[in-house]
Amino acid sequence: MHGLLATLPPLLQRRFVPLGRLGAGGMGEVLRVHDRLLDRAVALKLVPAGRSADGARLAAEFAVLSQLDHPGVVRVHEVGQAPGGAAWMSSELVTGQRLDHWLADTAPDAIAPLAADLLATLAFLHGRGLVHGDIKPANVLVVTLDGRPWPVLIDFGLASDLDDDGGLLGGTRAYLAPELLRGAAPGPRSDLYALGRSLAPALARAPALASLVAALSAAAPEDRPVDAEAALAHLPGPPAHRLGARGGAALWPDAALDAVAAALSAGPGHHAVALPADAD
Repeated sequence: MHGLLATLPPLLQRRFVPLGRLGAGGMGEVLRVHDRLLDRAVALKLVPAGRSADGARLAAEFAVLSQLDHPGVVRVHEVGQAPGGAAWMSSELVTGQRLDHWLADTAPDAIAPLAADLLATLAFLHGRGLVHGDIKPANVLVVTLDGRPWPVLIDFGLASDLDDDGGLLGGTRAYLAPELLRGAAPGPRSDLYALGRSLAPALARAPALASLVAALSAAAPEDRPVDAEAALAHLPGPPAHRLGARGGAALWPDAALDAVAAALSAGPGHHAVALPADAD
């Protein structure tokens, strides 16, 4: 029995059968488990008691994540907190290629469209007052959706990953924005910085990303785009292509592109995108 799994009530210990560890860090660990209730493999994030400054806030953030429904965000199945024990969150087990591996293997002209998809997903999150908090290549998995590559964000670093002094317990240092290392709170611009750092290795193969990566990677937060929507302007091509094109031809129907474009231009807090029924 994995250590943190042993802190859950016996009923949950019987429900979640450990199959291996997917990751571990200062805030806890993520396991691959078989969920006997759902009869499928899932990812189980466990955060031990005492590793979050506010256990109730952590549970609330898990609950917020469970309400998200977006193809670019891992789907959360269930959340809970054991009395005096670990907070836990089970989510879909995404099978895809790590972003850094995908960037090294894919055709160069596919990279900028995928970057646009990542920005659209961040616009969705930030428009709901959420930040990812731990964007790095290992937390972006590229899957195939409707015959094309699609990035999925996994393993959120939560706002409750702050200690009592506001310092980061979670996050990966190489991708942390400079202001976070000085004790600032995570925000949309720190997510954008981490995305820029994650995309930077692709510059040799995709020089069209140069403007975007430079803008996102600015050391001072005020020198970065104000939000993910503004960052789209640093990608090449007309707006419709930046929002959903592959190889220069839009693969989403025009109505779907219009829906995304309208959402991205609606201003803060208005980024829910209702795609037409034929946008699948």
